[in-house]
Amino acid sequence: MVGKPLPAAVGMAMAGLLLGGCGRSVLVSPPEVSAEVGAACAAASEALPDTLAGQPRVETVPDPALAAAWGAPAIVWRCGAPVPGSFTKASQLLEVDGVDWYPEPLSRGSRFTAVRSDPVVELTVPDAYANPAGVIAELQSAAEDG
Repeated sequence: MVGKPLPAAVGMAMAGLLLGGCGRSVLVSPPEVSAEVGAACAAASEALPDTLAGQPRVETVPDPALAAAWGAPAIVWRCGAPVPGSFTKASQLLEVDGVDWYPEPLSRGSRFTAVRSDPVVELTVPDAYANPAGVIAELQSAAEDG
């Protein structure tokens, strides 16, 4: 990565729901990224859809250029995420529309990391959504159309 890293949020929480006076926001721990990756993520975030899996996009804090969220419970997209430490060359990948995603089960959902994309993108899908691969396909299709 080239450039000076942007500040990272403290903590490893993927997403938490904040209820504020102005509405609902999703707190997302942004990854630490270089200015170059931050710019690529900002451009990628412009192509994200207003709805995903039938859920409206909701505000993310602190950095909407590195994260997006839809619905409640929130589907969370993070750009510039690190490749998971458990990923190896022998890891099983899920290919969706030509993109290889590394799936990881979570206690209340699944995390999918596009380990071969530049920048690396991560999508966390709660158990409330029956077809996580369908969410990935919908996201990719919407981003390509945008």
